Amino acid sequence: MRKVCECMSQEQLDSLREQKLFPPRSHSAEKCIQFWAGLETPVVKLQSWLGFHMHEAKYTQILKSLDTVGQARLISASGWQAGAAFSAIPTEGFLVIGDDAIKTLTQLRLGWLPPWPRGIPAKCPCGLEGSDLSTNPIHPLHCDQIKRRGINRRHDGIVQTIAAVCRAAGCQVEVEPAACFFDNNKHPDLKVVAGVDTIMVDVCVHSPQARSYLDKGKSPTGLQQGGAAWQGERKKERKYQKKCEDRGWSFVPAAFEPLGLFGQAHKLLLTSLDRVCEDVVPFSLIRRLYTQGCAAALARGNADVMAEGRRRTELNRFYIERKADSMVVEDGSSAPPFDEEGEEERRPSRPPLRSDVNGRLAEQASHPSHNRVFISQLHYNEM
Repeated sequence: MRKVCECMSQEQLDSLREQKLFPPRSHSAEKCIQFWAGLETPVVKLQSWLGFHMHEAKYTQILKSLDTVGQARLISASGWQAGAAFSAIPTEGFLVIGDDAIKTLTQLRLGWLPPWPRGIPAKCPCGLEGSDLSTNPIHPLHCDQIKRRGINRRHDGIVQTIAAVCRAAGCQVEVEPAACFFDNNKHPDLKVVAGVDTIMVDVCVHSPQARSYLDKGKSPTGLQQGGAAWQGERKKERKYQKKCEDRGWSFVPAAFEPLGLFGQAHKLLLTSLDRVCEDVVPFSLIRRLYTQGCAAALARGNADVMAEGRRRTELNRFYIERKADSMVVEDGSSAPPFDEEGEEERRPSRPPLRSDVNGRLAEQASHPSHNRVFISQLHYNEM
């Protein structure tokens, strides 16, 4: 009783009293049970109602104490299915979340990432604004140089998880379908044939903590629950919706946010799976595998992205130190790393090519980007 009064404002307490969920001010804590027991109409789920209002009041209090990035984090972490990874039951291999992955997910949701060591350069190789990991430790989630690496692997893991669940529901699934449209080679990630319906699915992950979502006027998208996922869905719809409709297909933009929030379009795919799986497996199982499997894949992908971002930053420090060492000559004075006279001497010499090779191969093989290919050709020609 005392904790309820401490968490809630006077307006919230008055609202509860009007709904007969809370005793009048004149009642002491000892008379609360008598008050609720004496009501003509018993209150259904009283504890649930009181707990909801307590959590809502605490949530509002914490939200006001955070900066913009922290508010975006808290709003996203409290969205639909955002906590599915923590309730995942590892009955299947793809539902297993390692210790490092669950640790990283917890740190991202709480905003308590490990600090960068002092005295060590923390600048990401991308060199963009906000790429200093000592002040912005979540930068790897938005780094352009990791998009073709860890971020793509996270995306592919989610795609394969959705494909596996759709197959378990009795659907025919094609990953990276070819020749979907006649005007170009672009295509969604999945082609799902569910009974007589054909559903095209395209996966995307958008972070509400990215600067592009937080710097949009007075009402930034990142501070709207599911706003980043909603933007991702609209972007995919503009790309594929009309083309899929022209071919009689349905299109589902499967959008996520890194902290676990699912976009609303996932409900359309789950509805289709409900219709097709009723004679195969229970829909409750398919729904659990879908939500927990995607959440687990997202958590594992986040851990890989964050680890790769920190590792690339550490390697960047190594290259910076090596470059600084190369600018110091023997007498201790600084000089440009390469000058016209000493350039060829400082570069490592390449092994001479055999004289019995024709000039075209020798000239092409001397280029660094062709070494691996043409050396293999040289060995083949010698056989």
